[in-house]
Amino acid sequence: MIKVEIFDPAMCCSTGVCGPSMDPELVRVASAIHSLERKGFNIKRYQLTNDPDKFADNPAIKASLLKKVLMLYQLF
Repeated sequence: MIKVEIFDPAMCCSTGVCGPSMDPELVRVASAIHSLERKGFNIKRYQLTNDPDKFADNPAIKASLLKKVLMLYQLF
């Protein structure tokens, strides 16, 4: 079985499609995920706000976040 992990940025809700103005790209992604799950794909979607441990436990994601933080510090 194919396993897919999606690491979303911090959003106001689990899908990011709530609030006064929805991002059409997030709606498209949510629909695609639902379709793939119905076909048997194992898809896990993590959000930085709700699942920070998943971000910290994944070496590639953790390295990417640390790189962005270091770039921000260079601005100051």
